[in-house]
Amino acid sequence: MPYQNLQGTIPPAVMAIIMTAVNNIKMELSPYVINLSMAERSNLYKMGPTRFSLAQKVIVVCDTLPIVVPNFVNPVEIKDDFERYNQYLPLRQALAQILESVDDSMMASGSEIMTKGAKPIYANVKVAKDQNVPGADSADELLSPYYDLPDQPDGGNP
Repeated sequence: MPYQNLQGTIPPAVMAIIMTAVNNIKMELSPYVINLSMAERSNLYKMGPTRFSLAQKVIVVCDTLPIVVPNFVNPVEIKDDFERYNQYLPLRQALAQILESVDDSMMASGSEIMTKGAKPIYANVKVAKDQNVPGADSADELLSPYYDLPDQPDGGNP
């Protein structure tokens, strides 16, 4: 299915502007973000809606009943962590929207490659090989590892 806004390619000048902006974002964020290992990710608490609500209420308790806060807990650090978490939320949402658009565009472009090019050429190489067309054997050898791919994930036709 062709998409009107996916004609041609992104001009190199536009790609350069986009990549510069992305690199600037990465550079500006670098002091405030980290990368976790898979092991670290699996061992950390995840902040879902229930835990978010708990964190809000813990901060209220720190402010209103400081006597229950253990000596090893620093309420200022807890508040800073919570504020930083909240700062990440709109940033994450904005980046997720961009990533979703890029992913959707890649999926549509990939589907068009398969529908308009790969599948018809695939089929013609097989026919050409059967008809002993010069060069078809080498094309078949190049493409044959992919002949067993399903038509589409849902089993339908393009």
